[in-house]
Amino acid sequence: MSVQMIKEPVAVFERSMIVMVSQSFYHFILALPLLFLKIPKLMDFRRIIRSGKFGLTREPALIYTSIGAFYFASGAFNTSLVPSLNSAGITNSQVFLVFLVGMIVQTVAFNYLGRRIQDRGIRHTAVQGLVLRAISYGGFAIAAFSLIGIPYLALALVFYPLGAGIAYAYYYAASNVMVFNTLGRSNQGAALGVYSAVVGLTTMIGSFISGFISFYVGYYATFIAAALWLALGASLSSIIGEEVEATP
Repeated sequence: MSVQMIKEPVAVFERSMIVMVSQSFYHFILALPLLFLKIPKLMDFRRIIRSGKFGLTREPALIYTSIGAFYFASGAFNTSLVPSLNSAGITNSQVFLVFLVGMIVQTVAFNYLGRRIQDRGIRHTAVQGLVLRAISYGGFAIAAFSLIGIPYLALALVFYPLGAGIAYAYYYAASNVMVFNTLGRSNQGAALGVYSAVVGLTTMIGSFISGFISFYVGYYATFIAAALWLALGASLSSIIGEEVEATP
């Protein structure tokens, strides 16, 4: 559909000249509101960690730690979710139904999220998203421990849209706004590189740990651990200063 519907733009002579002349191209780039992602270095991580030691600059450290807890829990939960459903006798078609309902709810939640952030604030929305997601994971822990078949499916159709739909939309939008509000005027690319690295690393570590916990203890233990990590993220987000409430 993209190939058929999106037409190839016709080259314009002036635009070609801007790119060909390095000086004009440099000024053209500066005129655009762009942020260039950089591969983070060790000192970029140290800068974020050191900022947490001081009251006036601790927000970035709190935000990144909360984000790390969120994606660590998400990696742990998502890795074990489908095996948990299958082990309870839920078919692949029913698993697809769970994900489909969750994505529909998420789409609707994103549609109404802007108004909610304006009314409740960024920090409150982030904390609420983490709490709702922790409740969702706790519900899955109860289901994985005591239910099989249709009862498990029924609870999944309630808790997955809550956690992956409403809660995810709340925290994803709020946390991204907080990150951009704390970038500052320098080292923006490095800060975004740290953010990307935190997301990727914590998700991967959570996935690895999820496999071990689920194999040696059980799926319910994985979901409980993920819920506890989300509770940690919520407690960190609740003490973030009001600076993050500013419009980016």
